Amino acid sequence: MLANADFRARARGATRGVVACVLIAGASGASSAGDLAPPTGPVQATMLRLDEIEARTPININTTPGDAAAVFVITEPGSYFLTSDVQGQVGKHGIEVRLSQNTPNNRVNIDFNGFALLGVPGSGDGIHLAANPGVLDFEFTVKPDRIEFKGGIVNWGGNGVNIGGASRVELTHLEIGSSGLDGVCVVGAREAVISSVSSSGNGGDGVNLQECSITKMLDTACDANGGDGMNVGVSCTNNSDVFVEFSSSVSSNNGGHGARVANLGDAFGLFCSAKFDCVGVTTCTNTLDGVHVEDISFTKYVDSVAMGNGGDGISARISCNDNSDSSFSIGGSNSSGNGGNGVKVTNGGDSGGVFCSAKFDCDGLTACNNMLDGVNVEDIGRTRCADLTSMGNGGDGLYTRMATRAAREGFFDIAASSMMGNGGQGAHVERAAGSAASYDKCFWSSVGACGNLGDGVRLDGISHSSMRGCALDLNDGSGMVHTYAPGNPVYGNITFEKCSASGNGGTGLDLTQGTSASITNRFLGCRTSENGALVGVGHGVHLRSSGAGGGGRIAVYYESCVSDGNLGDGLRVRCDHHLALHSVRNCNAMVNTGAGIDIGRLLAPPSEVRVEIEELFSVQNGSHGMSLEGTSGAIRHSNCSNNAGDGMFLTLDEASIEHSECSSNGGSGASTRASGGGTTRSKCYTNHFRCDLNTFYGMDHEDTDATGTNIYSADSNEGGWRSIRGSVRLDGFSLRRNGGVGGSGGAIFIECETVHLLAGESSGNFGNGLTFTACNSVRCETVHLTANTGDGARVDNGLLACGTTPHFLHSSSDGNGGDGFSVQCANGGQLTECHAHRNSGAGIRVGTVPDFSVTGVQLDRCYASLNTQGVVVDDAQNIVLRTMARENLIDNLRLHPDTFAGPSVAGPAWIESKPYAWP
Repeated sequence: MLANADFRARARGATRGVVACVLIAGASGASSAGDLAPPTGPVQATMLRLDEIEARTPININTTPGDAAAVFVITEPGSYFLTSDVQGQVGKHGIEVRLSQNTPNNRVNIDFNGFALLGVPGSGDGIHLAANPGVLDFEFTVKPDRIEFKGGIVNWGGNGVNIGGASRVELTHLEIGSSGLDGVCVVGAREAVISSVSSSGNGGDGVNLQECSITKMLDTACDANGGDGMNVGVSCTNNSDVFVEFSSSVSSNNGGHGARVANLGDAFGLFCSAKFDCVGVTTCTNTLDGVHVEDISFTKYVDSVAMGNGGDGISARISCNDNSDSSFSIGGSNSSGNGGNGVKVTNGGDSGGVFCSAKFDCDGLTACNNMLDGVNVEDIGRTRCADLTSMGNGGDGLYTRMATRAAREGFFDIAASSMMGNGGQGAHVERAAGSAASYDKCFWSSVGACGNLGDGVRLDGISHSSMRGCALDLNDGSGMVHTYAPGNPVYGNITFEKCSASGNGGTGLDLTQGTSASITNRFLGCRTSENGALVGVGHGVHLRSSGAGGGGRIAVYYESCVSDGNLGDGLRVRCDHHLALHSVRNCNAMVNTGAGIDIGRLLAPPSEVRVEIEELFSVQNGSHGMSLEGTSGAIRHSNCSNNAGDGMFLTLDEASIEHSECSSNGGSGASTRASGGGTTRSKCYTNHFRCDLNTFYGMDHEDTDATGTNIYSADSNEGGWRSIRGSVRLDGFSLRRNGGVGGSGGAIFIECETVHLLAGESSGNFGNGLTFTACNSVRCETVHLTANTGDGARVDNGLLACGTTPHFLHSSSDGNGGDGFSVQCANGGQLTECHAHRNSGAGIRVGTVPDFSVTGVQLDRCYASLNTQGVVVDDAQNIVLRTMARENLIDNLRLHPDTFAGPSVAGPAWIESKPYAWP
């Protein structure tokens, strides 16, 4: 019998000889043609017979006689083959290998040669190899010389194959079944290779490999076994790496797991760095998990299927050695219809239970219709998924609990994935309690989380999240919920770009954040529409702080977004930070039952908060088109019309409104209030602003210093303009056809400190064109008051002491239903170069309020004609009249009392009248 080394040397030499012959023949053919005639005589075989290369021993009673323990016993290394089936006997193994001494080539190979080992009830193992003391590096193989000749091992009372003393084991092309225990059991081998083996119907495991360092299971099928289909327990020596490979195999209908791989550690119980590759494996309809992995550091699961299992499709506990990184990755696989989770991966930590920085990757995974979560990842520091489909699961489509150690970042990245129709959340990512303070980051790209019974996406305690091109629609909960984790002081940015969160039962995007950090939130090109149908109130976007107070800085950028038809506000922001900037640009907020946008504080007034709004279209909302509460704001090129409340309701310290419109609202066009609640005054600047056809006022200011330039119009409102307290300056205004709600007519100014109106018009209003009540100082320049049903301009006291100083310069008041200019309460002031014609009352009236006198008013170069009365002075003192009044219906000049001191300043009261020529 040739030694194994001699056989390999001869084989290599033969190969070199063939190659050399080919080269020599090629070289000689290049120089001259050889003899093409074949040799004479019959054709003869040129290859060596198998027994000429290596001697083989048949297994029979003569060469391998048995004893009381086995039908046949092999005691020497070498190659053996069956020449017939082996019939089992009660109490005996079929073939037992017992090597009595250590030789240089401790190798035993058995070729079944197409025959079988046939057990009987009460028999032992089909093949039994126990530990052989003193025999080192023993290799045992069951490997046919011709692959079409498979061997069979069936109906043995013990194990089909039981090997406990070989350093390397290879079993191939075997059909094993109906063993009382395991189909294959190998213990303690340095390397075990199982290929092209079928092991089914056994009472224990299909294949059970324990305490092996390197294990390969290739093209193996394990079906209907009482235990696990494939059960591998790897061990290590001196903390060396171990490796397990499953490839192109099937394990189904087993009473345990389809495949189980566990890290047994070393002799001291410490985990080694174990690796597991599972490629092209199918594990279906097993009683427990499809694939069950325990304490393996690095696992790759590729192009495999785990379906219909009673437990999880894939269940893995990751371990680490010396707190090093570990990982579990899935590619191109399907784990669906399982009784537990589709995939469950947990961080088991190191041998002391300390978390390692574990990673989970999945690419091209399908996890659908599982009873629990589609993918469940717990205490993993870094998770990446691409092309994930997780639909119809009883729990969440994807659940991830991020755990970090030391100062390492938690990381979550998912792209091009679908998590729809799940019984829980589409995706749920949360921060593990007790994790080190860190920047937890979530990145979402082209993700669909729709039609789930919970929220589309839920993030709990995550620092940073970026979502691009995602759809979070038609969920029974909210499209996305983001909560604040008080235990994580590092809290940062949120970005939503070109995403949708529409048709959800709750809020589209429901975000809660801390108050002590610097946070930037960006919403770019997003749609949040028709939310809130199931809970009755659902905003498009609701962003709020935790309410804890404190400092920090927050910025909200809401740009090119649409938020329509929500049963709440389109955009609602309620945050308390020391510094804040909220920007809304090029957005639509329509047909919401609440406000189009509502931005304000949650608790105490913040400081240095600014709101900037540009190109907002906020119409047909059930409340205000825009509601702002803060310290300052700028509104440009916006339209807030046809809302049930005010077009703009602003409670700010300072605001500017430019090139905008607020028309046809159920409240006022724009209302401003001081943020201090009456203790301070706000400031409002208006430029090129139209506010028409509103149910109340076009503009309504309380405790506001209002400045307007080139106001287009405040027409056809119930009240054109109202200012209560504060100072007002309007330049280039138009107040026409307003209805006079609250007695305002065109405009009413109540208890204002100063009012300055320049180059404006107040015409055709129901009521007075301008009303000044208990104001301190009034100045109107180049103002035209025409066809109002009341007075053109009226100055009164509002039952307060007269203290107003009115100035009307270069102004006209014509065709009004009352007086042109009616100064009923004044202390000083003048009307200079004013015209009052065709009024139903007096052209100019000074002093008609009982118990309050008017004093010190000058009428200089004023003209009154075609009125019922020209100029009337009642209950007034120290009046200077330099006027021209003619063609008035009753009288041109009427002075009361009838007697007065005369044209002298020395008297206690006087009226000086100096007529002027008509111009």
